[in-house]
Amino acid sequence: MEPSLLPAVAEIMTFAELSVSADLIAALAKQDITDPMPIQIAALPVLLAGKNAYLNSETGTDKTLAYVLPILCRIDAQRDAPQVVIVAPTHELAIQIQHVCRDLAQHAGRAIRTSCSSAARRWCVRSTI
Repeated sequence: MEPSLLPAVAEIMTFAELSVSADLIAALAKQDITDPMPIQIAALPVLLAGKNAYLNSETGTDKTLAYVLPILCRIDAQRDAPQVVIVAPTHELAIQIQHVCRDLAQHAGRAIRTSCSSAARRWCVRSTI
């Protein structure tokens, strides 16, 4: 991501100012998440604008929310077809991403279907919210 695309952290301090929908902000609040992390402040405007980005940050900085929030904001609830595919390198990370998506959607009152599968492990976890 080019430095010119990154907003200054001091300029944008709330999820509302980052254009996250009100239902998702309420869902975040139910999980005691009230302020965006620096990676989210940098990524959300770019991803919500439909642009591609490479996100790189330390473990534990909520990178998952940095890309899941724009995905959930952009999903068309009227369209009954797969709209997003997220590929993760490990089944543990795939399950973590699934839980983040499921919990946010559930708290926001949104309907989503998720599926995690692995041919190598011969397992499949599905959920419908």
